[in-house]
Amino acid sequence: MILRQTLLGVSAGVALLVSTTASATVETPFLQSAEVAPSVIGVGSGWIVGSGYVMTADHVVERCSRIQLDASDGRRVQAVVVSRDPGHDVAVLHASLLSDVPAIPLAQLGAQPDERVHIVGFPDSKNSLAVSHGTAVAATGGRVITTHPDNEGFPRMAMQTRLDFGSSGSVVINKRGRAVGLAAGMLNTERYNRESGRSAPPIGFAVPVSGLLDLLPDGMHWPASLSSDPLSLEEIERRVVRVICHG
Repeated sequence: MILRQTLLGVSAGVALLVSTTASATVETPFLQSAEVAPSVIGVGSGWIVGSGYVMTADHVVERCSRIQLDASDGRRVQAVVVSRDPGHDVAVLHASLLSDVPAIPLAQLGAQPDERVHIVGFPDSKNSLAVSHGTAVAATGGRVITTHPDNEGFPRMAMQTRLDFGSSGSVVINKRGRAVGLAAGMLNTERYNRESGRSAPPIGFAVPVSGLLDLLPDGMHWPASLSSDPLSLEEIERRVVRVICHG
């Protein structure tokens, strides 16, 4: 499924550079399948931003008539869409039964080029929809290339990483366990290589924190009174959810 086109140019080397010299297709790593259950039309990821609110990618929920969230502790709860922004590709959901799950705090300054990150969510969700404790949650390593607007003016963060099906909506965190973005798309390297004559490594795209701040519910802010101690990957994994879209 194609999300949108963006302008990119990739040069090889220890530090990858992204410019606006060539076009390439960005595809959404969002599982669309009718094999697991007749009513399931897609599966993605999301993460808790506090008080039962969940951030995910808009393309994960754009065609849902009913939304279920699977928490890492085995709970499956109903959620409703609070707000959507198709341009940024961000949606906010709410599930009151997840109000006890702590939020993932925000990295105020976002991510810098060459910074190491992890993408935490539910990749390869096509394997199973029967979530038990700890099942399917995974953290994929990556490295930030740069942050630039796409050709429609929306902020995008490029990362050297691979996003598998089900990763759409995953949280991108820095080494302190702070959110620096929301996973949204993957470079179609085959088309890019063919059209540009260059060889690109796996490149994933995220909405950086600058594109998330104004999309929270009115009056809601990322927790400001959290401990300054780093959050472990295990703590982050307990704060992400699988998003199941029913048609």
